[in-house]
Amino acid sequence: MALAVPPNDETNEATNVAPIHKGSFKRDGMGFIQVLPRYDAAIHIDYIQHRGAELHGEVTVKLADRTIYMSKVNLSDGRSRWSYADSVGRVTKRLLQRDDIPWQQLIDDFCFSILQYERKGERIQRVGKAEVKGVTYAVDKLIIKGKTNSIIAPGGSGKGQLSIALAICMMAGRGLGNLTVMPMRPIYFDWEDDFETFQARANAIANGMGIDVPEIPYVKMRGSMVDKINTMARYIQEEDANIGFVDSFSVAGGTTGNGGAWDTIAHRSFDALEMVRVAGGMTWFIVDHVAAANVKDVEVGGKAFGSIQKMNRVRNAWQMRAEQDEGSPTSHMTFFDAKWNHTGLRNKFGIRMDFTRDTVTFTSEEPVMARQVEDADAVAARMQRELAGGDRLSTGVLALSLGVDPAAVVAALAQNPDQFVKDEMGFIALAGPAGIEDEEPF
Repeated sequence: MALAVPPNDETNEATNVAPIHKGSFKRDGMGFIQVLPRYDAAIHIDYIQHRGAELHGEVTVKLADRTIYMSKVNLSDGRSRWSYADSVGRVTKRLLQRDDIPWQQLIDDFCFSILQYERKGERIQRVGKAEVKGVTYAVDKLIIKGKTNSIIAPGGSGKGQLSIALAICMMAGRGLGNLTVMPMRPIYFDWEDDFETFQARANAIANGMGIDVPEIPYVKMRGSMVDKINTMARYIQEEDANIGFVDSFSVAGGTTGNGGAWDTIAHRSFDALEMVRVAGGMTWFIVDHVAAANVKDVEVGGKAFGSIQKMNRVRNAWQMRAEQDEGSPTSHMTFFDAKWNHTGLRNKFGIRMDFTRDTVTFTSEEPVMARQVEDADAVAARMQRELAGGDRLSTGVLALSLGVDPAAVVAALAQNPDQFVKDEMGFIALAGPAGIEDEEPF
């Protein structure tokens, strides 16, 4: 990941004077580092926070690759900088018997460079005649390069398997079904599971593709994504990654506690991801869970769990629902356009996942909804089981319960008038003793 580089040490734009040292001042993750070859030293800052008009961060000093001091510093406050430099000087003298390093000046110069860089803001840009460029997809439809993307689906629907498959395709330079996949350098941040599970899935998917398993960088994550964003940025930089997988947002974002709210969690999380995206041209692919009330209602308005701000902040989103018959090794995934501001509603599409103990394969297929409408007999059999207890359900509720399109229920009713009846209120029940005996068949 090519992070934006601040001014080097040839001039100090913050103080407008020549620096007192020769070294390299550059980004390091979401922080900065100043390497000082003359003293065999380095100063590093991480976990930078804006508190009102002040800038705070965790500053670490190393000598000969040995960490000698680390503490929080208010970069905006002279007394805080001086106190830190004095402590570094005392430790240097006590541990290494050295007093030849002008820590006060070095720390001040380092802090001034960071303050200047952080406060300069974005440059003013002016609109003019330009070539209108189209969208560049890292994965056809699913992932826009250089943007924050999301897939929303219920738990256990296969979205984790799909995400790993996409990462493998990016590293292997191949497509997924009929989806074109751009070669990229992924890194996988996993809040949901563990490395053993990830590795087993990656091997099964690679076996299904008939390729060697690519060495995808994987990090088991714990805690809030906002608190870990500096660590994530360092991993991204170390691996030279340009797309990050977040699995999943519902865990990475954290919970509402200590007076927090879902909107706050969403905004803070996306602000953190945006800092990394802007700094290094990153692409993000976020795995998210659908709200429980909308698990079976994705096509007509399912939404991500938590705050609506997640959908507001993401740039491209798809909702996914999977259908799998009992005992079947096949899952039918249907994808619905959830958000894309640049065109009209995009067509839904389907991906089929077949799996055994050792292999997982992905192929493109017609959306599962179209298949279910045609397979009215199978829907009728499921309706029989659902209504066996004597329940009366509306078409919409029955479709919701079965996880099928309402049109599939209507088709099953039309083709099986001897099995079901529909009362004057529109409620459906089984015909015969277990259902409604005195109603006209549908």
